[in-house]
Amino acid sequence: MLFLESMAVKRRSYSTVNKAYEEFMHDKHRYNVLYGSAGSGKSNAAAQKVIRRCLEENTPEFHHIFTVVRKYKTTLRGTVFEQIKGELQRMGISEMMTINESYGVFKFWNGAEIRCIGLDDPEKIKSLVSTGCWIEEATELEESDFSQLDLRFRGEAPFCKQLILTFNPVNEAHWIKRRFFDTPQNGFTYTLHTTYKDNFFIDEQYKKLLEEQYRFDENLYRIYVEGKWGRIKTGSEFFFNFKFDRHVKECRHIQGLPLHIAFDFNVNPYISAIVAQIVTREVPNDRGGTSTFYFVNILDEFALPNPYNVTDRLCDDIVVRYGHELRAGLYVYGDSSGNTRTTRSNVSDYDIIQHILGKYMNNYSMRVPKSNPLIRKRRWFLNKVFFGSFNIEVAIHPKCKKLIADFENTIEAEDGSIHKQTRRDSVSGVVYELYGHHSDCYSYFMCEAFEKHFDTSF
Repeated sequence: MLFLESMAVKRRSYSTVNKAYEEFMHDKHRYNVLYGSAGSGKSNAAAQKVIRRCLEENTPEFHHIFTVVRKYKTTLRGTVFEQIKGELQRMGISEMMTINESYGVFKFWNGAEIRCIGLDDPEKIKSLVSTGCWIEEATELEESDFSQLDLRFRGEAPFCKQLILTFNPVNEAHWIKRRFFDTPQNGFTYTLHTTYKDNFFIDEQYKKLLEEQYRFDENLYRIYVEGKWGRIKTGSEFFFNFKFDRHVKECRHIQGLPLHIAFDFNVNPYISAIVAQIVTREVPNDRGGTSTFYFVNILDEFALPNPYNVTDRLCDDIVVRYGHELRAGLYVYGDSSGNTRTTRSNVSDYDIIQHILGKYMNNYSMRVPKSNPLIRKRRWFLNKVFFGSFNIEVAIHPKCKKLIADFENTIEAEDGSIHKQTRRDSVSGVVYELYGHHSDCYSYFMCEAFEKHFDTSF
């Protein structure tokens, strides 16, 4: 009897799957990454797959225990728990199961289970025994949260151990994009992009409401209607005029044009540098003459973690990539603290830079001030540049991911300085700032290279 009931369930569940998710239902990759717009049906599809796997793959020897996760336990009840419960009711099998609403547990007649937990419940995480996992609103998680979950899915079983991620792509700089899209794990990952147009369970009225709700905000429209990667502005962004679509673009190194390299000497989480070029052009103006325009191309970035987070190793890496190009000329910028000589070596960071890079240079110019410009003044000037208040156009190569992440995530403090977002290294115990290292390189470079513009902007 139970077998016949199970087969009937299979037939009904297959018939109600959105066409866009049919391949996903059968996919066996370790990571299933579902992203897209609001109302796209990705959560419903994930719930269907979890239930179907519990029905179809369970054996007398191996019972499926599927874990459904959100960042916070308090968000489970009205979201994923109700999603699964509703799908079970729609399939007509909820009365055949044991549902514990207090603990968020679904028990099937065949021994399989679905358990809903929050990552803020450390005891449940420590004792986690699971054969698969669905992470709803995966962008809520830190990468360390995900890694902790990922490591717990191991051991022998006759079915694949799978992690399903569902989310709206709110943040272009998010670790999910870097981990699964920018550097895809070939052979391990299946990704699927969908929008509300792929969901036949929603009506035309909802579709019109969705489009109307976000049509006056370009970024929100991009995220929640088109389902594309974006960035939600909070009003506290330090670089509030940075626009990914405008400022991140392909730019190429120009042979024979000097390089501009800016340094930041923080050792944790890495020592940093950026590489740029400045192209100057005379452009006709409406007064019958010409105006000078500056095209700033940020070509590359360096980030050397421990144990390579030292100035001489950074310079060696610069030589490997740009040794020949240094002969066209080099301008050096950076944190003024790099002028300080250490008691250990009696040389400064800039002494080391000049010693190593000087071997490859015909022309060298040090542009490091005695003291760094005030952060609040830097913020004002840099945002005016991004806005287009000067004849300066900035292009940042897409490979400068840490610099872009800084622009996207650095937050203003109440006093107008940078809010220190910190993290503690789980191995060394060292506390470091998450963002701001490469954007510091950028600010040292821009404020000094365009000193006249900087001085006259206040």
